[in-house]
Amino acid sequence: MKGMTCKVEVAGASDMQVPMINVEAIDRPTVLPLRPERFRLSPTLGTLPAVLCAPVAQVIYLADGTRNRVVVSGRDDW
Repeated sequence: MKGMTCKVEVAGASDMQVPMINVEAIDRPTVLPLRPERFRLSPTLGTLPAVLCAPVAQVIYLADGTRNRVVVSGRDDW
C-alpha cells in the first residue's frame, strides 16, 4: 500500500496501482470493477493509468448502443 493506492497482482497481466476502497487485509483476493464508461478499444499507450488485454468475446447491438463481452485474465463470466 502506498498513500491512497495499493498494488494489485492481476493474473495474466502486470501489477496495477488502484485506489484503496474497502481494503480488508494485505495478500487477500479482491475484485476489480471493469467500468463500462472507461472501456476503450485499442487505447494509445501511456494515455491510461492501467491497461488490461481483454479480447472481445461478443458484441451485442442494443438499439442505439452496444454491449461488449470481454475475456479478462482468462475469465469471460462478467
